Amino acid sequence: MWSYLAGGDARRADALQIGIEQILEDVMPFEVTVDQVPRRLTLGDRVLELGFRQVIDDGVFQQLLVVVADVTRQVAAERGEALARELQGIVAQALRDPVSFHRFAVETEGLFAQVATEADAQVRARALHTLKGNTAIYGFATVSADVHALETALLEEPGLDPAAPLAAIVATWRERRAQIAVYLPREVDGIALSRVEHRDLI
Repeated sequence: MWSYLAGGDARRADALQIGIEQILEDVMPFEVTVDQVPRRLTLGDRVLELGFRQVIDDGVFQQLLVVVADVTRQVAAERGEALARELQGIVAQALRDPVSFHRFAVETEGLFAQVATEADAQVRARALHTLKGNTAIYGFATVSADVHALETALLEEPGLDPAAPLAAIVATWRERRAQIAVYLPREVDGIALSRVEHRDLI
């Protein structure tokens, strides 16, 4: 079962096997062991959600019922709602201060270029940390989360080549910018003044 559900991923199959075998051993409370098992899996283009039920006979745990539900549409809807909220947050940040947003965007492109070409691991780590924080501040939650995942992966495996995950992050970053472009002013190279500041200047 775990080999089938893992879809050819040996590491995922091992994790499922260990988790299910711990449930069947019935040493720890059922709820505790169930929480250790991955609950959502991707199999091809489908997202599956696992549920577990004990089959009790005469007060004894005899069998384990595994319920597999296809939640692909539900996950797609959740992602769509999350993306809408993210874009709304980005637009709000951009409209609040278009000049600062423009500077942030230029700086972010520079940081991505630095991460892609930097040989010094510490300098690259600092750039990633700055990217993670800045993108979070300006509402790019997906980009920030992906940068955090890359940051963690490089800490766990220092020799990892960041090129492929970085390219995916940059693609997401530029996709988000394209999605909000219609809401932003065309001209951002200027000085923003409040009405009071403008009056005082005059």
